[in-house]
Amino acid sequence: MSLILRPLPAYEPSTELSVADSGAYHRYQCLPSVPHLAVAPAEPDCRGLVTKILEVLDGRRPITQLRGVLSETVYEATLTRLRTTPPTTIRHTLTTLHTCRPSPTAIELCGRLDTSTTTTTSRPTRTTKAYTARLDLQDETSPWTCTFWRILH
Repeated sequence: MSLILRPLPAYEPSTELSVADSGAYHRYQCLPSVPHLAVAPAEPDCRGLVTKILEVLDGRRPITQLRGVLSETVYEATLTRLRTTPPTTIRHTLTTLHTCRPSPTAIELCGRLDTSTTTTTSRPTRTTKAYTARLDLQDETSPWTCTFWRILH
């Protein structure tokens, strides 16, 4: 495993640093400048995408409307979930959304959602769950694609 340190502009004196205080020599090479960052979707756009996925899981939106923004793997996994867990009694509500940009072509989302399950014989059962997702950009001309989606129990 290698550790990568990026230089701070106008602070780092050279492109190679050597640490020899402990008797072991470690060499850290600084990375070249980060390539041009692709324009990331704004938080309302990310919130809209997560809401649309939740609407599909609730049965309020057909999954075919998300065909262009879900990767094939996520699309098939969502179809499987819809077949095994009928969406007739579940309602998801997005509570929080946090974003992180680990690379120029990736955005990671996480947050909290509330679920309520209703039955005809009892009061709604409310639970809070976490979710995580990842959006990837294949190239500059294609839209951001959701390549990972999980609701954590």
